[in-house]
Amino acid sequence: DFSTYGKPDSEAVKKIREENNSHLLLIMVSRFVPSKQHQPVFEVVSELVKQGLDVKMIVMDDGPLRKDFETFTKDHNLEGRISFVGFRTDFINYMAAADLLMHPSLTEASNNVVKEMALLNKPAAVCKDVGDFNDYIKDRQNSYLMRRDNLKEEIRRVIVEACEHKAALSEYGTRLREDVLRIFG
Repeated sequence: DFSTYGKPDSEAVKKIREENNSHLLLIMVSRFVPSKQHQPVFEVVSELVKQGLDVKMIVMDDGPLRKDFETFTKDHNLEGRISFVGFRTDFINYMAAADLLMHPSLTEASNNVVKEMALLNKPAAVCKDVGDFNDYIKDRQNSYLMRRDNLKEEIRRVIVEACEHKAALSEYGTRLREDVLRIFG
């Protein structure tokens, strides 16, 4: 029942966006476990930042690998580019502030985070043939579908394309919302 979902606080969203001022603001909302595939996302963000792309990322939730990724962030001088906010009850504000959800998880059933982003008119980047994503995610129409066999390059493709064609993200998000409401509402 999507009517029970909370609404973002516009002042909180504005503040989060100001604190993470960048051309493209990514968000990952998933436990720090191997199957959620944080590693290739962090590696690609690091490489693209070094190449001069104005990208930042908010990482939400917790888990056994969090310390490893905090260390990665320090070791690669990404403290101003990747922020760890942990588990939050006001997650909707962070999601509303972001431009794109990176969710390259290798295992899912029917993911709520992607649907929550859709309700906010925000697109997602997910893996093809995982959970029910193939049923409603249409690559470069309402979000991004990534191949698992070449995940790091797929993540790079998505982030670069999102930077170069940022206006398309709001169109994708609007279409994703329509599709999620039609299929799951």
